[in-house]
Amino acid sequence: MEPEISDYELGHSLSAQRELLEQAFATGDDRIVEKALVHVTMVRRMKKNGTLEWQRPDADI
Repeated sequence: MEPEISDYELGHSLSAQRELLEQAFATGDDRIVEKALVHVTMVRRMKKNGTLEWQRPDADI
């Protein structure tokens, strides 16, 4: 279950994070739920420590 948006977009959208987790829980598969939780946690940590900004799309390119 991969999100259709970038990590940068996921990190800046609580609704996208919630949707990803809801989709994972709807499967009932523990492995998919774990993967989604880890992904959202990783992106949120990256946002908090500033490293997510390194993935910001550059509008000038």
